[in-house]
Amino acid sequence: MAKEKLLFICNWDKDKKKTWSGTPYNLQIRLEKYFEITDIDVSLNILEKILCRLLSYRIECGKLVKTGWVLNKHIYKIMAKKAKKAIIKYEGDFVLEIGDFYSTDKKRIFCYQDFNVLKLKDIFLNQKELFKFTGYEGNLKDILIREKYALNFYAKAYKCFFMGNWIKDYTKNLIKSPCVYVGAGANNFPDLTLNYKKETFNFLFIGRDFFRKNGDLVVNAFEVVHSKFPFTRLTICGPKKIDSKYVVDGVQFLGDIEHEELKKIYFNSDVFVMPSKFEAFGIVFIESLLYGLPVIAKEDYEMKYIIEDGKNGYLIKTDSIEELAISMEKSIKNKNIFKNVKENYEIYKREFSWEHVAELIYKNILEE
Repeated sequence: MAKEKLLFICNWDKDKKKTWSGTPYNLQIRLEKYFEITDIDVSLNILEKILCRLLSYRIECGKLVKTGWVLNKHIYKIMAKKAKKAIIKYEGDFVLEIGDFYSTDKKRIFCYQDFNVLKLKDIFLNQKELFKFTGYEGNLKDILIREKYALNFYAKAYKCFFMGNWIKDYTKNLIKSPCVYVGAGANNFPDLTLNYKKETFNFLFIGRDFFRKNGDLVVNAFEVVHSKFPFTRLTICGPKKIDSKYVVDGVQFLGDIEHEELKKIYFNSDVFVMPSKFEAFGIVFIESLLYGLPVIAKEDYEMKYIIEDGKNGYLIKTDSIEELAISMEKSIKNKNIFKNVKENYEIYKREFSWEHVAELIYKNILEE
């Protein structure tokens, strides 16, 4: 039986495997089980990048304003133009975009996203302090222009696939196109034959963006815990460097390390702690569960859908050192959360796999 054709559109990095932490690459190769895929790269060439970088600066009210890559309308127009050209030439019916570049009602066009500009506008207007932690650069003018393009896309999109429940729930109230949660897959599956003898109780933090992921809060809370439980340790991975004031007694800072080394660190850890200020999804949470680590996170975004408070970890409501320290202390004493995580391994392995995501997307694409 011949496979259905699918046009797969993405803004690829030079190394496809590293694009968006491997998300499009892992999804695409799993979708090959169901579709005959034509891959389209809408990324900018060198000259386009130089031009758009120059155009990212402008003068407003006598001040120099910089617009970040995502909110740069010039970049979006170029990628949208490339997507449109590919879609017009494409003979098949189905198009999946990793983003929201271009849509037409002449094809069945779908998108896969972890976040969107609709929610970004809401954060900018209602949580101004949080906006700086989203990683987006620009002002309301840039957001409104980008929102207009997004709404034009959503108006014609056949269905919109979302990585997280929280962004699906938010978006479905703003657009008419069906919004579907399909989840995400772990990029790092454990070799369960490995085992490490642990003489200490080890907390683990992983995140390149130390402050967005509340690394400073984790260190401050750990100091409280360590003063009561001297056998505890905290390992910090991800940032290339952090201020020496965060490498306190009991803290081991390893920097940005390779995946193979990270596997060993997972197995030598007990609890994963990352109560991010902002997190569109956080694949690291599901990877931690797969390694048998209960997770302490923020009761927000997709974290509240992945973590069940008191069952497979803990959820904190605020950026309180005391509240996080209490949850970390609870995790030392509560043996049931470790038992629950291990007993649910097969469930996590199935739900949080790219094979499962690809299957859901396939069924929703073909569903009339």
